[in-house]
Amino acid sequence: VAAGALVGSMMAVPATAATVSHGQGNLAHTVDTLIGTAAGGNTFPGATMPFGMTQPSPDTPSHPTGGGYSYGDSKIVGFSTAHISGPGCGALGHVSVMPVTGEVTSTDPTTYASTFSHATEQASAGAYAVTLQRYGVRAELTATTRTAWERYTFPQGATDTLLVNLGAAQNATSAAHIDVVGNNTIEGYQSTGAFCGGNRPVTVHFVAKFSRPFTASGTWDAGRVSWGTNSADGNAIGAALTFSPAHDGDVVAKIGVSYVDLAGARANLAAEAQGFHFDAVRAQAAVAWNQWLHRAVITGGTDAQRTSYYTALYHSLIQPNVFSDVDGRYVGMDGKVHDAIGRVEYTNLS
Repeated sequence: VAAGALVGSMMAVPATAATVSHGQGNLAHTVDTLIGTAAGGNTFPGATMPFGMTQPSPDTPSHPTGGGYSYGDSKIVGFSTAHISGPGCGALGHVSVMPVTGEVTSTDPTTYASTFSHATEQASAGAYAVTLQRYGVRAELTATTRTAWERYTFPQGATDTLLVNLGAAQNATSAAHIDVVGNNTIEGYQSTGAFCGGNRPVTVHFVAKFSRPFTASGTWDAGRVSWGTNSADGNAIGAALTFSPAHDGDVVAKIGVSYVDLAGARANLAAEAQGFHFDAVRAQAAVAWNQWLHRAVITGGTDAQRTSYYTALYHSLIQPNVFSDVDGRYVGMDGKVHDAIGRVEYTNLS
């Protein structure tokens, strides 16, 4: 699933990418995940764990293959939960979430997209943040091995809404389903076209829980939001979730995913995502990355050279990706469910 050759994977450092000396202690902050997001690098700047299953990251209008983000773009169309680094073919980009304020007038990403400035971006190993200028929302991303974490801080007095779009991805959505469950959960799946001309679609099952209850919710199918509806099926569907304004304005979303089934996504979320402690999860991701990056420490050189080195080392540790759920189940190349007994199954081996 979603495995292929790394075509056109030359890394390019954006001219304005910051390189800051952090010493030999916190090497996760020495990594600049914006490296490789220009000139055909096709990497993604968002968060992931070493060899993690999830890669929450911003997507921009030009949707470069795999990474979904181009440093030269000036808008963000959403934050999706799964990406692949460096391929020459499109892959993943499932379950796109976009925070908006005010009345929801469109479910088209090109319409609700927001401008952003690189000056507001923070991009390091296991963490990403940016401010969406159109809405004044601060978006922050981190991850555990099998869950994506997103925190959106809305301006005071704003109408806090998240748009979950299952019609957007690297490849066209062939089928999707979404359910609004209770007042703080959504779940479903999204299937998209095969990778690099393959013959089997890629299906991601997901369950997302939110730190605040919905005050209003609705779904859509190739059109405007139908408020009060709880489910939708199709290839251009999604859900709108509105939250009551809070003093701090924060909404934390934790999203469990599985390539097997919805039960797998629920189990992955239950095993790896207790509570809604975003800062603690982000700190744990930094610890995990520091453990790996300290296996090949260098000395000397300039700040820019050390940043280039540790970012290259980081990119070498993104893939292959964990593919089996916490219970060991995974989908084999024969399309059947298998058990990885006493081991972890990986994919994206290129």
